[in-house]
Amino acid sequence: MKTYVGNLNYNGQETLYSFDGRTIELYTSREQSDEILYTKLADGAKALTNERKPLANDVLNGVVFDTGEEIIFLIDPSNYGYHIHGFEDCIIDIPVHDYILLKPDSNRELSGVKIAYLSKEFSRFLNVKPKIDFQRGENNISSLFDVNTASINNKSIFTIDNVDFELSPTWSLNHKNGYNLSLGISLLIKKEIDYKEIIKNYHSLEKLIKFLFYRTDICPDKILIYFSYKKGEIICNHHKEYNPIPEEYDSIWRDSIPWNCCYDIVGEIYKKIYSNQLYMIHIPETIDKRLWISVNDISLLSSAFENTFKLLHKKEEIFLNEKRIVAEQNAKENINSLILNSSGKEKEIYKYLLKRINDKRLEDILHFCFDKYSSMLEWVKSKFAPDTDYKRIAKTCADNRNDIDHGNKYEVAHEVASAFGMLRALVLCMQLKSNGMSDEDITKSIRQVFGLRRLGI
Repeated sequence: MKTYVGNLNYNGQETLYSFDGRTIELYTSREQSDEILYTKLADGAKALTNERKPLANDVLNGVVFDTGEEIIFLIDPSNYGYHIHGFEDCIIDIPVHDYILLKPDSNRELSGVKIAYLSKEFSRFLNVKPKIDFQRGENNISSLFDVNTASINNKSIFTIDNVDFELSPTWSLNHKNGYNLSLGISLLIKKEIDYKEIIKNYHSLEKLIKFLFYRTDICPDKILIYFSYKKGEIICNHHKEYNPIPEEYDSIWRDSIPWNCCYDIVGEIYKKIYSNQLYMIHIPETIDKRLWISVNDISLLSSAFENTFKLLHKKEEIFLNEKRIVAEQNAKENINSLILNSSGKEKEIYKYLLKRINDKRLEDILHFCFDKYSSMLEWVKSKFAPDTDYKRIAKTCADNRNDIDHGNKYEVAHEVASAFGMLRALVLCMQLKSNGMSDEDITKSIRQVFGLRRLGI
């Protein structure tokens, strides 16, 4: 791993640093280390305290001596340590979660900032098969590279806080040792923003890609960043902790929500991710785990369903009939009469019952949604639960969610796995619907995400 050495600006002072890709060693002066580590007491005294003072900066800008590159570190000001070198020199150790390397470049046509997430796993997602033609002349061989397919031109334009954004396919071609193509998605932010905001937008883009691929283990080959006057790369340390072998183009697994189905709604999805409003903790880690159900998945999927249901429906839709309305009204009148004629704990119990009158059973809500979205789930049901009706699936989900919540279940039977496999598909269906995707494109996307090529599944 390369070690970077240079100067960075800490609290207005140029300070020598060494960086191994994970931790900065900041070679502070005596005055700087005293300011960082010690708390001033009365009469000019100072002391180390158990409560560590935060560093003065959460973004550190520096330069790399041997290359002249600009380097920007994103850090947690409260997370650092120190060690003594020699008798007096104090070195501050600062873990780095993200950093950016930049070098001078000129692209006057670019207004704002562009972030490009590149991965060899994007071919099927973008439906791009590049065409390379070779022509032999008298003295050389020339080649023509073309990725001008329909999907490469599909883009999403949207606005967040009066700033214009654009999401579109992109690619990078390296031909030093043959042709090495990396496809990706670029996020153009049409305004100059600071480095903290850049990293926030990058992590939002990363979450968007995880949602569209419906797995959390997808990692980029590179994250490129462009300004009008410089360009470089964003390096995230959590990618180094888990970097799986890229999914091959001809794998048996279908892969993602296709770009040509989702490009016109990804702006809406991105906005929800950026503002932390899209429920994502139920998304499986790997492709194969989309078809597995664990005890933990039962709780996560149930919570994801309830969260998504609130965005699309009101519970009144399910029970909006005259018999139910009359029954609820009579029950309220009877309980109010009991409240008036009681006291103490008994009165508290009646008040609690009054609040619960409008509660709807999870089983009924699940059945309502399975039935409402059945046309988009028909293919999944034919594979996962062909001999079970939606009422039974809803009951299985509701009963087992309650068992899990009360600690009464420690394993997952086949019928339960099938039911919650259907719930996983329903949740994705509802999340896509809540962001404006058409029923036709949802049907295509569900089949792509949950199918297996070559196995007839």
